[in-house]
Amino acid sequence: MTNRPQIVYSFIFIYSLIDYIVQLKNFAAFTVLIFGLHYLIEDDIKSIIKYVLCICLASTLHSGYIIYFLLILVRFMRKNKKFIIIYLFSLPVFSLLLPILIDIIGRLVTTDAVVNLYLSNFTKMSTIIVLIVWQLVGCILVFLYTSNYSLTFKSNFIKKYNLNKYESKVIELTILINICMIIIFCFYPIDVVFQRISRNVLTLDSIAFSVMWKYAQKNEKYGQIAIWILYLIVTACAFYPLKNIEWINIHRMALENNIFWK
Repeated sequence: MTNRPQIVYSFIFIYSLIDYIVQLKNFAAFTVLIFGLHYLIEDDIKSIIKYVLCICLASTLHSGYIIYFLLILVRFMRKNKKFIIIYLFSLPVFSLLLPILIDIIGRLVTTDAVVNLYLSNFTKMSTIIVLIVWQLVGCILVFLYTSNYSLTFKSNFIKKYNLNKYESKVIELTILINICMIIIFCFYPIDVVFQRISRNVLTLDSIAFSVMWKYAQKNEKYGQIAIWILYLIVTACAFYPLKNIEWINIHRMALENNIFWK
């Protein structure tokens, strides 16, 4: 999806490489997701079916990836922007039904113990606010970085930056996925673990940054990248210390037992 993968790798190194090292099932499913997102760039039925198959595979590796079936909505958002408004206004209703959906669907894809754990411990309001603000800031930064890429006037953006068709679709896909993932706001009150879903979107955002890198002016480029790096550093500093001592010990082992540390 990008011809500058080194930029994406650099961003992932800041956050959230350590999590991926420890959460092996999540990382394996994540690689399948990134591969599958390639098919969402196109709108034909064959591509959608291939994407669905990828998410089916990812869901067998990690049950939480069933949420990414939702990204099929990108196809409809791309064709009719009014669908975005309908989607956003439907989220309050979805949040009311969410515990019931988790109880029903969750028991089909994972164990009863996991579902009961999710539904028994609710998140503190302060933590919910922090998570929502964190995700919103990430979305805003991406939207600002691609601010000239209007979903309505994208042809002017493509002409200005001389984007090729594929790169244009990657940028549009990034914007629409960020909009789709606003639904995770509804999950935060249930359990903070759903932050992992939003965390995965950061990699796609980084891909969008790498695509725009060669087109942005120098005075824009370095300022925007610096802000994004700062955002990732603050994210790492905020989320890593929130973990317990066991989490810290596991991550220390991951850092110490590799060829770079030695």
